[in-house]
Amino acid sequence: IGILSGVARTFVREHGFRLDRIDGGFRRRRGLFTLTDMVMPVHRVQAAVLQTGPVRKAFGWYALKFQSLAQDGDNETDHNVAPCAHLNEIGPILSETAITLPDDTIQFNLVSSAMWWRRALLFALLFGVLTLAGSHYVHPALNGLAILWPLVSALLYMEWRGHAYSYDSEQLFVKSGWWRKRLTIVPLRKIQTVDITEQPLDHPLGLANLVLG
Repeated sequence: IGILSGVARTFVREHGFRLDRIDGGFRRRRGLFTLTDMVMPVHRVQAAVLQTGPVRKAFGWYALKFQSLAQDGDNETDHNVAPCAHLNEIGPILSETAITLPDDTIQFNLVSSAMWWRRALLFALLFGVLTLAGSHYVHPALNGLAILWPLVSALLYMEWRGHAYSYDSEQLFVKSGWWRKRLTIVPLRKIQTVDITEQPLDHPLGLANLVLG
């Protein structure tokens, strides 16, 4: 039901999709029942986001979105400019904004492995308490909760493996996700803010979180 409703919702929203290059920006039109017509200036494009999933990846399809200072019709700052396109179709669109895809020579770096094992240990503690308390006070069958910990740990590990970054003299590249993969490309000249935070569990490991706005 979820898959079918998602396909139907996407069909209704993206029906008749058309993207035109106009003076100073892009013009996007789409919609089956509600036609939306939006103009986005090129100079307002802050970053590009490429998304794909297992089905799209099998056909070589990606969704290209622009993050902009202007809001979309749904009060979102992500503007869908190519809902289903191949990389050779996405490249010319990006070139209009002076954003380029990473080439094969770019080496991505994984973030600290503490991203997954630290949370895995916290979940181990949580499942341990729930298993002991539940099996003792509720029903012995609740011992089966312990089997969820390896599953959660595997998901956390895959999430960590899918999170990587790289940069060159002009752009920052950030990968995230393992099921629905996402690549964010940010021109360095567009970065407005840099936030560095340390949580209580970060300081003993010499770690910090870096968020670029």
